[in-house]
Amino acid sequence: SKQNEQHQSTGALTETADNPRISHSDHNHNISNGKQIRSNIAIRTMRSRNFSKNLHTAMLYTVMLGMGSMHTVVGPTFLDLAYNLKASVKQISTIYVTQGIGFAVGTIAGGLLIDRVPKTLFMVTVTVMTAIVTASIPHWPKLWMLSICFLFRGATIRSLEIGCNVALLELWGIDSSRPMQALHFFLAVGCASGPLLVQPFLGKELEEKPFSNIT
Repeated sequence: SKQNEQHQSTGALTETADNPRISHSDHNHNISNGKQIRSNIAIRTMRSRNFSKNLHTAMLYTVMLGMGSMHTVVGPTFLDLAYNLKASVKQISTIYVTQGIGFAVGTIAGGLLIDRVPKTLFMVTVTVMTAIVTASIPHWPKLWMLSICFLFRGATIRSLEIGCNVALLELWGIDSSRPMQALHFFLAVGCASGPLLVQPFLGKELEEKPFSNIT
């Protein structure tokens, strides 16, 4: 019986001595698991932010592509607009003057508004306004109405361009050089595609236009 008691007491002492080591090992294991969990969360958060940044950048590229095409659709349709309004080239040229004034107004107004309203709301509103104004160009019955339309068109296009540049700078910060170059590349592609998009809708025969070369 004495040997049994001695054996039990020795086992108890051994178990007691081992407990701190077991507890310390569990503690280290828990710390390691916590670090791993935090690391996984950080990786997922970073991936989510990168996806959101790339998605917003792609949206800005799309907007810039459309804006570039809207820049250049007027040139090829110039004679058709004059024909529809029964105006001379000199008279119809006033639309470029009013559009230039609109560019100046849009530069000032866009620069002031972009910092005072939510940028997403600003971009969506200006994009919709630009699309509506551009789509309404062939439907104005008077030249002065068309000139006012081009005034608003110039203002919305310039505001939209400012909004795209500011939004891209805020997205990428100091790393925005290459995305900014790509943004203006899409603007150039849009400018090149604009005349091709309107070509099927132009007048078929130049002889139908009431113009003559007096030189």
